[in-house]
Amino acid sequence: MNLDDTQKGAIFSAFTLAYALFEIPTGWLGTRSVPAACCCAWCCGVVFTAATGWAWNYVSMLVTRFLFGAARPAAFPT
Repeated sequence: MNLDDTQKGAIFSAFTLAYALFEIPTGWLGTRSVPAACCCAWCCGVVFTAATGWAWNYVSMLVTRFLFGAARPAAFPT
């Protein structure tokens, strides 16, 4: 993809930012109160992991990693 260091940093940060933003609401709701939503989010996380390999440019990779980070906290809320 010929990404420079700044773009790589943004891609790595997209996951962390989304994970941090969605950790609080999913932890607050808890897995017992919304088990179907948590299962769906976890499955979406698996799809977004696969979609990382399908990314064709910087923007698609950035969006995919952000969505993966948003779906992941539902599987392991604090």
